[in-house]
Amino acid sequence: MTELILGMLMQQKLTVYEIRVLIRKRFLSFCTDSLGSIQAVLKKLLAEEKVIVTEYVEKSVNKKRYSITGKGREHFFKWLQNPINITDVRNTETGKLLLLGMLSGEERISVIDDTIALLEEEVAYLLEVQAYDNRIRDDETMQLHEYWNRDANYFSLVMDKAEDIAFYKNMTLEYGLALLKFNIEWFKRLKEIVRRE
Repeated sequence: MTELILGMLMQQKLTVYEIRVLIRKRFLSFCTDSLGSIQAVLKKLLAEEKVIVTEYVEKSVNKKRYSITGKGREHFFKWLQNPINITDVRNTETGKLLLLGMLSGEERISVIDDTIALLEEEVAYLLEVQAYDNRIRDDETMQLHEYWNRDANYFSLVMDKAEDIAFYKNMTLEYGLALLKFNIEWFKRLKEIVRRE
Protein backbone atom coordinates (compact mmCIF):
# COMPACT_ATOMS: atom_id res chain seq x y z
CA MET A 1 0.00 0.00 0.00
CA THR A 2 2.90 2.35 0.77
CA GLU A 3 4.20 2.36 -2.78
CA LEU A 4 0.72 2.62 -4.31
CA ILE A 5 0.10 5.76 -2.26
CA LEU A 6 3.47 7.15 -3.33
CA GLY A 7 2.52 6.38 -6.94
CA MET A 8 -0.72 8.32 -6.55
CA LEU A 9 1.20 11.22 -5.03
CA MET A 10 3.63 11.13 -7.97
CA GLN A 11 0.69 12.21 -10.12
CA GLN A 12 -0.95 14.80 -7.89
CA LYS A 13 -1.21 16.20 -4.38
CA LEU A 14 -4.04 14.47 -2.52
CA THR A 15 -6.01 14.49 0.71
CA VAL A 16 -6.63 11.28 2.65
CA TYR A 17 -10.17 11.16 1.30
CA GLU A 18 -8.99 11.65 -2.29
CA ILE A 19 -6.53 8.78 -1.80
CA ARG A 20 -9.39 6.64 -0.49
CA VAL A 21 -11.53 7.45 -3.55
CA LEU A 22 -8.66 6.52 -5.90
CA ILE A 23 -8.11 3.23 -4.07
CA ARG A 24 -11.82 2.43 -4.38
CA LYS A 25 -11.78 3.25 -8.10
CA ARG A 26 -8.55 1.50 -9.04
CA PHE A 27 -6.71 -0.38 -6.32
CA LEU A 28 -9.32 -2.19 -4.23
CA SER A 29 -8.06 -5.52 -5.58
CA PHE A 30 -4.59 -4.75 -4.19
CA CYS A 31 -5.20 -2.99 -0.89
CA THR A 32 -7.74 -1.79 1.60
CA ASP A 33 -9.49 1.56 1.41
CA SER A 34 -9.69 1.81 5.19
CA LEU A 35 -9.10 5.40 6.34
CA GLY A 36 -7.15 4.06 9.33
CA SER A 37 -4.79 2.09 7.10
CA ILE A 38 -4.29 5.02 4.73
CA GLN A 39 -3.63 7.40 7.64
CA ALA A 40 -1.15 4.93 9.18
CA VAL A 41 0.79 4.72 5.89
CA LEU A 42 0.81 8.51 5.54
CA LYS A 43 1.98 8.93 9.15
CA LYS A 44 4.86 6.53 8.46
CA LEU A 45 5.73 8.29 5.19
CA LEU A 46 5.70 11.67 6.98
CA ALA A 47 8.05 10.32 9.66
CA GLU A 48 10.36 8.99 6.93
CA GLU A 49 10.20 12.38 5.16
CA LYS A 50 8.89 10.74 1.98
CA VAL A 51 5.82 12.97 1.94
CA ILE A 52 4.97 16.40 3.28
CA VAL A 53 1.61 17.81 4.25
CA THR A 54 0.11 21.22 3.57
CA GLU A 55 -2.79 22.33 5.74
CA TYR A 56 -5.46 24.64 4.38
CA VAL A 57 -9.09 25.62 4.98
CA GLU A 58 -11.78 24.95 2.39
CA LYS A 59 -15.39 25.94 3.06
CA SER A 60 -14.61 26.34 6.78
CA VAL A 61 -13.13 22.82 6.94
CA ASN A 62 -9.49 22.17 7.86
CA LYS A 63 -7.88 19.93 5.26
CA LYS A 64 -4.49 18.34 4.72
CA ARG A 65 -3.05 17.72 1.26
CA TYR A 66 -0.11 15.34 0.92
CA SER A 67 2.66 15.59 -1.65
CA ILE A 68 5.67 13.43 -2.36
CA THR A 69 9.21 14.60 -1.56
CA GLY A 70 12.46 13.90 -3.39
CA LYS A 71 13.14 11.11 -0.87
CA GLY A 72 9.69 9.67 -1.56
CA ARG A 73 10.22 9.81 -5.34
CA GLU A 74 13.58 8.06 -4.91
CA HIS A 75 11.97 5.31 -2.81
CA PHE A 76 9.09 4.96 -5.28
CA PHE A 77 11.31 4.62 -8.37
CA LYS A 78 13.66 2.21 -6.58
CA TRP A 79 10.65 0.02 -5.73
CA LEU A 80 9.14 0.38 -9.22
CA GLN A 81 12.36 -0.65 -10.98
CA ASN A 82 12.45 -4.04 -9.21
CA PRO A 83 11.00 -7.08 -11.00
CA ILE A 84 7.29 -7.76 -10.52
CA ASN A 85 7.32 -10.74 -8.19
CA ILE A 86 4.16 -12.54 -9.30
CA THR A 87 5.27 -15.63 -7.36
CA ASP A 88 4.94 -13.76 -4.04
CA VAL A 89 1.48 -15.05 -3.21
CA ARG A 90 1.68 -15.03 0.57
CA ASN A 91 -2.03 -15.39 1.01
CA THR A 92 -3.09 -17.47 3.99
CA GLU A 93 -6.38 -18.10 2.20
CA THR A 94 -4.50 -20.34 -0.24
CA GLY A 95 -3.72 -22.53 2.78
CA LYS A 96 -7.42 -23.45 2.86
CA LEU A 97 -6.96 -25.20 -0.47
CA LEU A 98 -4.11 -27.22 1.01
CA LEU A 99 -6.32 -28.28 3.94
CA LEU A 100 -9.62 -28.71 2.06
CA GLY A 101 -9.31 -32.48 2.34
CA MET A 102 -10.35 -32.22 6.00
CA LEU A 103 -13.91 -31.30 4.98
CA SER A 104 -16.64 -33.60 3.70
CA GLY A 105 -17.29 -33.70 -0.03
CA GLU A 106 -20.44 -31.58 0.40
CA GLU A 107 -18.54 -29.00 2.47
CA ARG A 108 -15.75 -28.90 -0.12
CA ILE A 109 -18.24 -28.19 -2.91
CA SER A 110 -19.81 -25.44 -0.80
CA VAL A 111 -16.41 -23.79 -0.24
CA ILE A 112 -15.56 -24.10 -3.94
CA ASP A 113 -18.93 -22.62 -4.98
CA ASP A 114 -18.43 -19.70 -2.58
CA THR A 115 -14.90 -19.21 -3.92
CA ILE A 116 -16.17 -19.10 -7.51
CA ALA A 117 -18.85 -16.60 -6.47
CA LEU A 118 -16.21 -14.35 -4.86
CA LEU A 119 -14.04 -14.54 -7.97
CA GLU A 120 -17.02 -13.70 -10.19
CA GLU A 121 -17.81 -10.68 -7.97
CA GLU A 122 -14.22 -9.50 -8.41
CA VAL A 123 -14.52 -9.92 -12.20
CA ALA A 124 -17.69 -7.80 -12.13
CA TYR A 125 -15.87 -5.15 -10.06
CA LEU A 126 -12.90 -5.03 -12.46
CA LEU A 127 -15.24 -4.81 -15.46
CA GLU A 128 -16.90 -1.79 -13.79
CA VAL A 129 -13.47 -0.23 -13.23
CA GLN A 130 -12.56 -0.90 -16.86
CA ALA A 131 -15.81 0.65 -18.12
CA TYR A 132 -15.28 3.68 -15.87
CA ASP A 133 -11.67 4.06 -17.05
CA ASN A 134 -12.73 3.82 -20.69
CA ARG A 135 -15.38 6.53 -20.15
CA ILE A 136 -13.08 8.99 -18.41
CA ARG A 137 -9.63 8.20 -19.83
CA ASP A 138 -9.40 11.21 -22.13
CA ASP A 139 -10.93 13.58 -19.56
CA GLU A 140 -8.65 12.27 -16.83
CA THR A 141 -5.54 12.57 -19.01
CA MET A 142 -6.50 16.14 -19.88
CA GLN A 143 -7.16 16.98 -16.21
CA LEU A 144 -3.79 15.54 -15.18
CA HIS A 145 -2.00 17.54 -17.89
CA GLU A 146 -3.78 20.71 -16.74
CA TYR A 147 -2.90 19.93 -13.12
CA TRP A 148 0.73 19.19 -13.96
CA ASN A 149 1.00 22.37 -16.03
CA ARG A 150 -0.05 24.40 -12.97
CA ASP A 151 2.63 22.74 -10.83
CA ALA A 152 5.29 21.82 -13.39
CA ASN A 153 8.24 21.73 -10.97
CA TYR A 154 6.53 19.13 -8.80
CA PHE A 155 5.40 16.92 -11.66
CA SER A 156 8.17 17.32 -14.22
CA LEU A 157 9.03 13.61 -13.86
CA VAL A 158 5.59 12.40 -14.93
CA MET A 159 4.20 15.20 -17.08
CA ASP A 160 4.93 13.47 -20.37
CA LYS A 161 3.84 10.04 -19.13
CA ALA A 162 0.04 10.40 -18.91
CA GLU A 163 -0.61 8.14 -21.92
CA ASP A 164 1.87 5.53 -20.68
CA ILE A 165 0.27 5.62 -17.23
CA ALA A 166 -3.18 5.05 -18.80
CA PHE A 167 -1.82 2.18 -20.94
CA TYR A 168 -0.42 0.33 -17.92
CA LYS A 169 -3.61 0.91 -15.93
CA ASN A 170 -5.42 -0.91 -18.73
CA MET A 171 -2.82 -3.68 -18.88
CA THR A 172 -3.14 -4.17 -15.11
CA LEU A 173 -6.90 -4.53 -15.50
CA GLU A 174 -6.41 -7.02 -18.33
CA TYR A 175 -3.97 -9.02 -16.22
CA GLY A 176 -6.33 -9.03 -13.23
CA LEU A 177 -9.27 -10.14 -15.36
CA ALA A 178 -7.26 -12.89 -17.07
CA LEU A 179 -6.01 -14.17 -13.70
CA LEU A 180 -9.49 -14.16 -12.19
CA LYS A 181 -10.95 -15.96 -15.20
CA PHE A 182 -8.19 -18.57 -14.99
CA ASN A 183 -8.96 -19.08 -11.28
CA ILE A 184 -12.70 -19.41 -11.95
CA GLU A 185 -12.07 -22.11 -14.57
CA TRP A 186 -9.57 -23.85 -12.28
CA PHE A 187 -12.04 -24.00 -9.38
CA LYS A 188 -14.79 -25.22 -11.71
CA ARG A 189 -12.51 -28.08 -12.76
CA LEU A 190 -11.75 -28.81 -9.11
CA LYS A 191 -15.48 -28.90 -8.35
CA GLU A 192 -16.00 -31.51 -11.08
CA ILE A 193 -13.17 -33.62 -9.64
CA VAL A 194 -14.66 -33.39 -6.14
CA ARG A 195 -18.10 -34.37 -7.47
CA ARG A 196 -16.62 -37.50 -9.05
CA GLU A 197 -14.95 -38.63 -5.81
